[in-house]
Amino acid sequence: MHESDFPPEVAALWDELKEDREQADNDIWTMDSWDDQAAVEAIAKAGRFVDEPAAWLERHRTVGQ
Repeated sequence: MHESDFPPEVAALWDELKEDREQADNDIWTMDSWDDQAAVEAIAKAGRFVDEPAAWLERHRTVGQ
């Protein structure tokens, strides 16, 4: 069995971001409760969620492809 080297904290971001999105979709007042810092943190999490899989794929890319 092969153990993954994908960062578990990045995988956990999926749940956090999904919950934020669902709450925003279902409660129009959600965004009023966010301050600038919360928005900056959410954007950083989303960026890491996108960047890390790309880096993981690059680390595991087969030479010659």
